[in-house]
Amino acid sequence: MAFNTRSFITTPIFYVNAKPHIGHLYTVVLGDAAHRWAIISGAENSIYSCGTDEHGAKVYKVAREAGMMPDMYCRRATAHFQHMLSAARISNNKFICTTSPTHQQTVHQLWHQLQKRRLIYRGTYQGWYSVNDEAFYNTEDVTTNSDGVKVSMETSNPVEWTVEENYKFRLSVMTDRLLEWALKPNGDVYVN
Repeated sequence: MAFNTRSFITTPIFYVNAKPHIGHLYTVVLGDAAHRWAIISGAENSIYSCGTDEHGAKVYKVAREAGMMPDMYCRRATAHFQHMLSAARISNNKFICTTSPTHQQTVHQLWHQLQKRRLIYRGTYQGWYSVNDEAFYNTEDVTTNSDGVKVSMETSNPVEWTVEENYKFRLSVMTDRLLEWALKPNGDVYVN
């Protein structure tokens, strides 16, 4: 993997509904190796970003079960992830929390740009939803267990029919440009 003068490496932002586990560590170690390789390969500006996602129904549910307000729970849970990075000597130089003012300001600015360009719109989504999995399932991926409860066939977690109004992104208007950019052999995108 050759680098130009810039490099941006990111991990997923991790949900704070539980303490970090070996999968989280594995992910950040891979990112760390890529970041360090970028630096020794000549990248003058290498950003390695990790972080936590402090939103979602599952996070709210776990915070309530712990008898805590969601914001306090998130701060404590995020500290566990930051400790993991420190203990493993991970070399990230950015740590993003979705509740941080900087993140919120950036998202706000991006949202307004997308609205101005009519790239987002209000729509309805419905399906079998599992709070535990934070996923929607198709009808063929749901079964009824011996207790008469609808569950995901993949995880056996309960699902409930959910209809939600949400915002959607018009990705279809960018398909050709994104494919052209991602597939050109100039080394801009590496997917492992």
